[in-house]
Amino acid sequence: FGLFRYNRDTDTMIPYSGSTSNHIIPGSAITYLYEDSDGDLWIGTRSEGLYRHDIKNNRFYSYPVMNSRNSVHIIFEDSRKQIWFIGWDEGLFLLKNPKDMERVSWINYRHHPDDEYSLQDNMAYDLYEDLHTQSLWIGTRSGLSIMNSDKPGEFINYKTIRLPYYIPFDEANSIIRDRAGKMWIGTIGNGVYITDTKKPEFNLYQFKQKDETITTTSVRSIFVDDDNYIWFGIGTYGIAGYDRKTDQSTYYASLPEFAGFKSIPTVNAIMKP
Repeated sequence: FGLFRYNRDTDTMIPYSGSTSNHIIPGSAITYLYEDSDGDLWIGTRSEGLYRHDIKNNRFYSYPVMNSRNSVHIIFEDSRKQIWFIGWDEGLFLLKNPKDMERVSWINYRHHPDDEYSLQDNMAYDLYEDLHTQSLWIGTRSGLSIMNSDKPGEFINYKTIRLPYYIPFDEANSIIRDRAGKMWIGTIGNGVYITDTKKPEFNLYQFKQKDETITTTSVRSIFVDDDNYIWFGIGTYGIAGYDRKTDQSTYYASLPEFAGFKSIPTVNAIMKP
């Protein structure tokens, strides 16, 4: 457990705990890593809270306890350089003054049963920003919540059981925006959906997986690389890629880079260093 850095020159893993992090980073389960626009590394943990590594100055920072579980499992920076995170079954958090350790504070957006404009569910899985509509998208256990930047705390909630905000899936597990501005939503049990918010109406189009050897429709993670190639972590089946130019999808077993892997378990996150 804990945080490790890979040294390419020596082909070794360097642990960041104890004296190497000024005794700040715990040796516990790390749930998320996020590099912000300043080059700082944000570190989320399962039950030890939030940390930040100022890589330029090699300094580590520990943040106060912000929820009862002290969990941080998703971190995101929006176009306004605001830092957001999701706590496990604790809703959505916005950090105020995130790098001023004397003035740092937070706002917690949660589900309230008597408020239809509150967050859809406190069990949230992922978040991303749609630049076209200037809105934050939050995938939850009970559907999709969208919050416009000019109406903080007010959510439009899409779910399977009501109109006009209907979507054909419940669990929105992963969200990302591609280089064309389209939003991709990976679901648990219902595959992948794409929407173009530049159009006047919010429409979803289901992406069909063409590889019949993949028998699940649960998508755990989505990543768009520099070539606009879409990568999916699919259930317990590893990784699949989709080339939008050719409309072809490829399972990892067919890629030479993965020739040495007999199998790949559940992939919860994909990123490029």
